[in-house]
Amino acid sequence: MLPLTEAEKQIRNSADATGTDFLKYTLTALNQLDQGFSVFDQDLKLVSWNDKLTELLQFPPDLAHLGAPFESFVRFNAERGDYGPGSIEEQVAKRIQLARQFRSHCIERTRPDGTVLEIRGHPLPEDHGFVTIYTDITERKRAEALLRESYEQLEKRVEERTLELQNANQQLRAETLAHKTTAAQLKENEQWIRQITDAVPVLIAYIDKKANYQFVNKIHQQWFGADIERWIGRPMMSVVEAHNRDQVQDSIHRVLAGETVVGEYRLKDKHNQFLSVQVSFIPHKADTNEVKGFFFLGTDLTEIKQTQSTLSELQKMQALGQLTGGVAHDFNNLLTIVLGNLSMLELDLEGQNERETLMASLSPAIRAANRGKDLVNSLLTFARKQPLSKNQFDLNELVTDTVQLLGRTLGEQVSLTPMLQDNLPAAESDRSQLANALVNLALNSRDALAQGGEIVVRTRLFQQFQSSSELPAGKYVVVDVSDNGSGMNSETLNRAFEPFYTTKPKGTGTGLGLSMVYGFAKQSDGHVTIKSRWQEGTTISIYLPCVDESPEVQKYSEPGITELPQPKSILVVEDDPDVRSYVERALRQQGYEVQVADSGDQALIQLEKQQFDAVLTDLIMPGHCSGLDLADQVLANNPGTRVMCMTGYAEEQADVPFPLLQKPFQVSELVTTLQKVLSQ
Repeated sequence: MLPLTEAEKQIRNSADATGTDFLKYTLTALNQLDQGFSVFDQDLKLVSWNDKLTELLQFPPDLAHLGAPFESFVRFNAERGDYGPGSIEEQVAKRIQLARQFRSHCIERTRPDGTVLEIRGHPLPEDHGFVTIYTDITERKRAEALLRESYEQLEKRVEERTLELQNANQQLRAETLAHKTTAAQLKENEQWIRQITDAVPVLIAYIDKKANYQFVNKIHQQWFGADIERWIGRPMMSVVEAHNRDQVQDSIHRVLAGETVVGEYRLKDKHNQFLSVQVSFIPHKADTNEVKGFFFLGTDLTEIKQTQSTLSELQKMQALGQLTGGVAHDFNNLLTIVLGNLSMLELDLEGQNERETLMASLSPAIRAANRGKDLVNSLLTFARKQPLSKNQFDLNELVTDTVQLLGRTLGEQVSLTPMLQDNLPAAESDRSQLANALVNLALNSRDALAQGGEIVVRTRLFQQFQSSSELPAGKYVVVDVSDNGSGMNSETLNRAFEPFYTTKPKGTGTGLGLSMVYGFAKQSDGHVTIKSRWQEGTTISIYLPCVDESPEVQKYSEPGITELPQPKSILVVEDDPDVRSYVERALRQQGYEVQVADSGDQALIQLEKQQFDAVLTDLIMPGHCSGLDLADQVLANNPGTRVMCMTGYAEEQADVPFPLLQKPFQVSELVTTLQKVLSQ
């Protein structure tokens, strides 16, 4: 036999020291993995297997026993048609001949019942036989095929209907290896266990009760680059990155107390790239129930997360598309108010009527424009891609805004009614993602109301007095979305939160809506429940953490305008002539000395001729010099000149390092913001 490595010596010493417990519990941990395996010796006799082997390949229980010939398994497969049509004797002889070559192999086999198996074979050292790993990849193959079909359909459907989503379905599961045998057999076959753990694409480690590594598999070296022999004996916390320390320390404390802990981490690999990894901490207990250490299993979820993110954005686009019709209707109403009142104002001016009469026409037009501004901001907030960002906000205010946003989108036969509990404490979550969740739930309810009906969005306070697996003890604010539609049958109710599961016709849904709502609630340390009865309606409730204080509701008020101690010279840079004229007139009316330029290039020429107290520039303009380019040059060449920007594009706000005024704006907003800039 080959000489033992230092790591294997330490594993053997650990096994000798702890007796059969270490081997028994190592097998127990491996048996948690969702794959079957078999080990045949050099005479092709079965020497080791696990229960998952007979379950996965549907062998009769008495077929697998110690010393069972390899031929009996392939003959059983051949007789039930696993290898397709042909001579059974030839099929058996061919596979025995291949097995006797003891070569590494990886094949996929589709069984008659449609199950797809991935079969990996690895020879054992010194011609001692081979180990074979069986993995059910049926769902992965089905998901890959569905995803390919979805993306092929997406390109065609974008040409026909820009905002319609395709049906995409991908489900990836982390699959691991299971191994079960007696303590004596495990001790005699430590090298086989090493081969198995090294062959699985999962991080596997054993850490003792002092939190020091005692075993790591080769995937550690592939992911992180360090020699696995250098891990043995090292404290686990010495290799943990700073941003994971608190979470890992908490998990170690809990697993050493006997609790199995599962969590997600961002780990940096040897290429300095972050991986999304699901990690399980599994306690290793002695017969006395004393925790002697723990097992560490890590599965790479990076590709799954990327796919989920992509499909999440597609789901959001679908919902946004459904909002468009109702929003267009509301905008037509707003424009009718604006144009109608301004037309009346024009007539009033011709007749030289009193100021009160003029304001009666002008004020509704301004209010309608502000409603249009709020509606656009709501749409941009809904469509913007952004990570979960917790903040405190007024749940009632959010529900009111969302109901107004949906407006007529749900159709004239569907009524949408908010029922809000007064004096709710502030919710603590991501405001925009909760809005997305409510839109998805409302659209789902609309689809369940084929003949029309009622949707009620209700807010309330909930007290959890005793911690449970769903919610820790504490106070929560709850938003219920209820409808009196078709409801769910038992199968749909049980699978509602399952990713990619949908009851909608092919091509009309991704099956991600409710799973996204569930994921958002869990990320927010909350929960989601469903109550539904067939043909009687559905209620979906989102529970979110809250703070004790009531939220401060900010009422809109017109900002005051303070007078400047002396005139200030302002250069206004704007390519739209109507906007430029409006800003110029507004500033002149407030006593500013104003010059204008229609581009950044023209503004640079004027700055060479005259010194200004401030430059107010649009961000997007024609020519070689954008608003940001102009602002940078003003700071570099005119240190006494203040810079202020304005834009109509919400996505630019995060990247602008200067005071920014969001279009559209009123005179008071313009002047107040400019005064703050000049006073700095």
